[in-house]
Amino acid sequence: MELFPNPTANRIQLLFGHPPTGPIQIRLIAADSRMLYKTFDWETAVQSVSIDLSGLPQGLYFVEVRSADAAVVKRVLKL
Repeated sequence: MELFPNPTANRIQLLFGHPPTGPIQIRLIAADSRMLYKTFDWETAVQSVSIDLSGLPQGLYFVEVRSADAAVVKRVLKL
């Protein structure tokens, strides 16, 4: 999974090299462990997901993506 742009001012894009098999869960977590965003996507042909960060303060955030196959956590810096 790729996450860009990083750092970002407003929006991030998650790009999946191979579409996940089955449902995925995406969570945006603040550095203090508060969950700020959570979504389930039940489509198996998802290639990319866009997340709007414009309403959040500057800082470090974590994006967690879980599927039946794997879990990936990426850091993103909001400017």
